[in-house]
Amino acid sequence: MPVSRKGNVLLNIGAVAGEFVGTYFLVLIALGIYVIPGITGSVIGVGLAFAFSAAVLTYTMFIRSGSHFNTGVTMARALAWVTGLHDRDYWGAGRLWWDMIFWVAYTAVQMAAAVLAVLTLRAVDNSGLLSAATFTSPNGNLSGKQGEAFLLLWLCNTVLCWVALVLFAPRMGIQIKIITNPIMMGFTYFGVVLVAVFWGTGSVCNFAIDLALATLVTGNSTNSLWISATAQIAGAITAFVIFWAGAWIDRVLDVRKHLTGNKSLDHSRVNALSGILNFFTVAAKDMVLDDADSTATDRRLISENFAGENYPTQGTDDRRAREDCAAMQVFP
Repeated sequence: MPVSRKGNVLLNIGAVAGEFVGTYFLVLIALGIYVIPGITGSVIGVGLAFAFSAAVLTYTMFIRSGSHFNTGVTMARALAWVTGLHDRDYWGAGRLWWDMIFWVAYTAVQMAAAVLAVLTLRAVDNSGLLSAATFTSPNGNLSGKQGEAFLLLWLCNTVLCWVALVLFAPRMGIQIKIITNPIMMGFTYFGVVLVAVFWGTGSVCNFAIDLALATLVTGNSTNSLWISATAQIAGAITAFVIFWAGAWIDRVLDVRKHLTGNKSLDHSRVNALSGILNFFTVAAKDMVLDDADSTATDRRLISENFAGENYPTQGTDDRRAREDCAAMQVFP
């Protein structure tokens, strides 16, 4: 059922607000746990802090905002929005400028939330624990090795962004997202933060947090922030390319199965990403963009999602895409 234009505005305000609240509590809880005496300086401590925080907040907020909580994840998902490979985490018409607005809005509220959380911790920190437990430049094993730090952070950010894209992909049903995604995101955060902190990259794989720590905590430096920023950008782009390639392979296999009648192909690869065919000049209607005169949204309310209509194995656009492919004889 279409949502009114006023309803869209309220839902989008809720999405941005949810991203702010989620990022704030992720930073507050994760760093707050990390600086507790006995945990401070422990690699396992910071990894578990981010893992539990990410799991709980993903479960709490993903219906509202998509649970990005990370500037790199937002960039990767925004690239997927623009190319039609991902459901949007806001309610709107799906125009390019609208995607860009929410890309900027999500990134801005993440940075604001990280700053507020660090200021909160700094206000209650009377023992200098926060300063002692955080680093914003390569240290330990990577002290003085900025190139190696960038490479490791690039790989960690790639894994984090790619997992986020896959877990929240359109072909993942709402029931799967509710049950498994918080756990998987928690494990992913644990792994990437553990690696980044243990080897001394000077980052927790989130530029918003690194920026807040570098500028607000005494003893930290802004000289190496470029490593965190460029590694997040490179990781997000790399993750998107990997995700795009996987979606294209899935679509090719699905179309070939339909045209050849070969039932031995993996049926689990059926998905609703008909927009991917546009990259190969196949006449398929865009499943993402609404008509200019319509106030309908490309994302349904959660009450409708529970029935599974938003993630069909073979939607209307899939059937049309297959008919177009058959007519054009794209595959022999």
